[in-house]
Amino acid sequence: MIKQQIDIYEITQTAGRGSAATVYIARQQPVERYVALKLFDRLDAPHTDRLRQILAQLLELDHTNLLPVYATGQHGDQLYAVLRYMPAGTLQTKLRASRWRLDDLARVIEQVAAALDYAQQHGLAHGRLTPANIFFDHAGNAFVADLGLTAALDVPLSDYAAPELRRTPTLNVADLARADTYSLGAILGEMLTGQKPIEAAGRDEERINRRVAVPPRPSSLNPKVPPALDAIVLQALAIDPDQRYATPLDLAAALKPPPADRSAVPAPEAGASGVRRVTARRAARQWRGPVLGLIGVLSAIGIVVALASQPTPATPAPIEPATPVVTNVPTRVSTATATVVLPTASVNAPVPATATASATSTPPPSLTPTATATNTPPPTATRTPRRVTATPTNAVSVEPLTLMTSRQSDRATLILTFRTFVRPAEGGPIGSLGLTAPEIEPNLTEPILAQVGSGEQVLRAGVIVDCRRVVEPLLTREVILTLRDEAGRVLLTQTFEYIKRWCN
Repeated sequence: MIKQQIDIYEITQTAGRGSAATVYIARQQPVERYVALKLFDRLDAPHTDRLRQILAQLLELDHTNLLPVYATGQHGDQLYAVLRYMPAGTLQTKLRASRWRLDDLARVIEQVAAALDYAQQHGLAHGRLTPANIFFDHAGNAFVADLGLTAALDVPLSDYAAPELRRTPTLNVADLARADTYSLGAILGEMLTGQKPIEAAGRDEERINRRVAVPPRPSSLNPKVPPALDAIVLQALAIDPDQRYATPLDLAAALKPPPADRSAVPAPEAGASGVRRVTARRAARQWRGPVLGLIGVLSAIGIVVALASQPTPATPAPIEPATPVVTNVPTRVSTATATVVLPTASVNAPVPATATASATSTPPPSLTPTATATNTPPPTATRTPRRVTATPTNAVSVEPLTLMTSRQSDRATLILTFRTFVRPAEGGPIGSLGLTAPEIEPNLTEPILAQVGSGEQVLRAGVIVDCRRVVEPLLTREVILTLRDEAGRVLLTQTFEYIKRWCN
């Protein structure tokens, strides 16, 4: 199909193949924009009529979080739909390589729920919702695709499907809405733990039996998941549809705790899913720097006041301003003052202008003319240091990364798994790990970064290449890993021999 023309759309690339359709990237003429063209397989008359009806409904829908359907048509005896092209990928890809803060997780669930609710109000339910049906734009907004299409085409049920769909595949919209709630709850559980709440079994009989079993609590797969989230997921995955949330929006609303409780979602341990999604106690640490800075300032002021209150020898007459004398303040005062100020400077606080001038023009204290003649206080008391944000001061030690066997590779994607150990073991988040190679650098579209924390962990990092930019296949013989802290500083660079052909 490459270079073929379907109406005003020139096929440029195959994007993927599903169980009932093939998706192509096409160039729309004459506007010269790229779109996704979904060409459905040849169907019998009843399925063709049903598909045509749903496509007509989708053309009428207009919601921020629904993947837009621009046009529909027929090519020979095959129906097709023209959709917005979403190069940022799907949730299925991000689940393998992302960590999720509660705010981010709740926002994605809320956007998906809003799209499902809007469609249900217009007589459409999804019925086959999976992470592969949730697309993202480059701003991180979620878009739901394939509303009603996969169900109408009798696409096989996935591991995210509600139990009742296995007993009665054909349900009305209200019943399918509860089935969509189950699927969204299963997706939520995977975002929290890195694992599907109920994995597929080998035989159909086992598969069905496991579907009527109570799913495990997310905290049993990730001990850091709080009990409140356990309860939300288990209610969404209730076997009895009447015991679930009535709508996906109700599920999304349950994820909205008071603002004070909206902390980062804890990450699963390395053994849970092969990926350690590191989260930090940042909320508690954000004020540490300003508080330490304030303590330092108060300590400096206290020292100056205490020294100023020491008795001085009586003099028979006032000291003339021009007469240099030896100050009675011991030299250690300057040392003590410097000791108080240094911690503030160590967190990159700007030095006040008055302090800078003093440091460059004032001789040592033991030789300084009496300061009382000009009524100028010591520099540390002239201005309160600016409020600063603390940065980690502990030394970070990263063991060399070890390449593991788990990997994902296709013509445009490479995701590799590494193991390492970071010290100190309780230091919180360290930074992010990225992967690249010089040959593919100009064609990268989506870096897949791994969040790096403290202690032992397994990390997955990778890249996605835009093969449309590649004139001929690329060959790489090594990949370069770079670990950067949150300020962008490079903490570690490591090269691995890894031969791969891209876009062949």
